[in-house]
Amino acid sequence: MIKKILCLLLLVCVFAVSCSGGNVPAESSAAGSDGSDADGAEQSETSLGEESAPADIPLPRTEAEVKRYRSGETDSEPVAVAEYITAEDRRGIVGGTCPEGAEVFAVLRSKVIGYAAGSHGTFILELPLPQSESALDVKLYCSEQGKNVSTPVTVKLSSYATGEYPAPGVVWVGKNGWLFFNNTEKQFTNNEDLSQRVINRISNRTQRRVEALANHGTELIYVLIPNPNELYPQEMPDSIQQGSVSLREQAAAALSQAGATVIDMGPALKAQLGSGRELYHHTDSHWTEYAAYFAYKSICDVFSKRFPGAAARDISEFGFSEEFREAGDLYYDLGMQKHLLKFRSTFSHITFETPVDRPKYASPSSTVINNDNMEYMQFVNPEGAGKPSFLMLRDSYSIMLFDWLAERASVSYYKPLWEFEISAEEAAALEVDYVIVFICDMNLNSVLK
Repeated sequence: MIKKILCLLLLVCVFAVSCSGGNVPAESSAAGSDGSDADGAEQSETSLGEESAPADIPLPRTEAEVKRYRSGETDSEPVAVAEYITAEDRRGIVGGTCPEGAEVFAVLRSKVIGYAAGSHGTFILELPLPQSESALDVKLYCSEQGKNVSTPVTVKLSSYATGEYPAPGVVWVGKNGWLFFNNTEKQFTNNEDLSQRVINRISNRTQRRVEALANHGTELIYVLIPNPNELYPQEMPDSIQQGSVSLREQAAAALSQAGATVIDMGPALKAQLGSGRELYHHTDSHWTEYAAYFAYKSICDVFSKRFPGAAARDISEFGFSEEFREAGDLYYDLGMQKHLLKFRSTFSHITFETPVDRPKYASPSSTVINNDNMEYMQFVNPEGAGKPSFLMLRDSYSIMLFDWLAERASVSYYKPLWEFEISAEEAAALEVDYVIVFICDMNLNSVLK
């Protein structure tokens, strides 16, 4: 009888071990003795189910899978967290550094709730958070090729917004450290052509402007710049699909048909995608000086048809290089502190003098533009003989090249940002050779309306 009882107990033990899933760490599914999960959240509160793991990640979906994702003789270096916040209710943001080429996994309650591929040693995670009255312990694992996954770094995130933010809800967190303004959504997802009625209205209005300016010897130039996500659609969140119709391209055709000189920067910038240079800042809403160079060259090509002395300087004179600088305005708009994390981008250090005595950036270590350059500006070039004059109507993308253009002109005038009313009378009073409308796609409706 005793022998039968012992055999029965042995069978029960074997069955219990087989049901426990011995490859899953006990901490990943354990509930506290007070009826709470291991991270302190009440079991009755909303939890992340299997469907909450990011659908675009053909990667580990559980903490156990993360831990055996890669193997090697040494462990990956853990991430270093610079800052973490809850930007809006149930939207956590984490920024930090990791080894070059590493991947970062965020785990909550044994489920992967976020993933980021490091970009030049930095990462940004956007995490969907469940409702919880207590802080959520989110574990961050780092994985380097050929190494074991790192030990986790834990951050405590609230389900609820943890402060007042300058621009809540206006920034998308994309992939590989990319941030985007969400006011570009309508253009990015657009599948509808402009109606012929709208095209005719744009063309007729533009034709009248072209003729009025031409009466005073002034040429009208439009410079149209694509939004960052048009050039980098693969870095957008997978939930937002790119459309098939470009407002900028349709506008360029209508403006050109009306007799304006149109510089569409889309083709030139797309041709630079494999250059190894950054065309747009990852964490700022503006393009880089490297991208702006090609607009500068295109404008100077127009100038030089009438003013040979205004031909563009060679790209070798612009000293382009990659630097790590403080995060940009989109990072700040998330509610993060710009100075806590640096991101890599392309900047210029010109080797020639210009008539401009003000910096482009807020500081030498900044990616953010100098707001003083948003105001009305006028520059007289002491080396301006044989060069044209112009009046520019503009948005903030102009700040990356205004000093270079001032050096290719005799006199240059820059209206305050976003004043796009074209006045033939103003152009005549200033006696300018060109009126330049310089605008990014996201602001194009300000010109077309």
